[in-house]
Amino acid sequence: MRYLLTILPFLLLTSCGNGKTKMNDEIKKQEAEVQKNRSKDKVQDLFKSYDKFITAYPLDTMSKNYAYNGAEMGLIQQDAESALKFINLFLKNYPDDPRAAEMQYKKGLVYDLLVHDGLRAAAEYEIFVKKYPSHPLRQSAENAMLLIQDPGAFMNSLKTPQDTGSASTQNR
Repeated sequence: MRYLLTILPFLLLTSCGNGKTKMNDEIKKQEAEVQKNRSKDKVQDLFKSYDKFITAYPLDTMSKNYAYNGAEMGLIQQDAESALKFINLFLKNYPDDPRAAEMQYKKGLVYDLLVHDGLRAAAEYEIFVKKYPSHPLRQSAENAMLLIQDPGAFMNSLKTPQDTGSASTQNR
């Protein structure tokens, strides 16, 4: 009996590890298949596998990677629903990860380019700018907000002094 109590935790840990390893192996296989053929069905199966792994092992390092990969794949596939699902999952579960800033920016992109909801996109970009003021994508987020909120002002911001000088010369 004592032997069984001693070995039982080891057996449980080993069996859980095997389940995780099998899931990882299956995901790797699915990722390779998706690289060869990005059919909608294969991508959706991959999303389901990512989701299943993240749900079963939320603290595992691979869960972060799978949430990130799911968001990226959602963007590539122009699947706003899946992209937002994985972005939100990443931001909720891994807010301190260095890639969280990128995920917040991409949340704005999804609303802007895939959902075509300019107000929500501008709000998500604003969250990004306020939360990550020194991030390299800050200027892109500010430009996107300006383009959404005031396209004329955005176009004027693109003009160089040469553009305005040559225009006034042409008007003479």
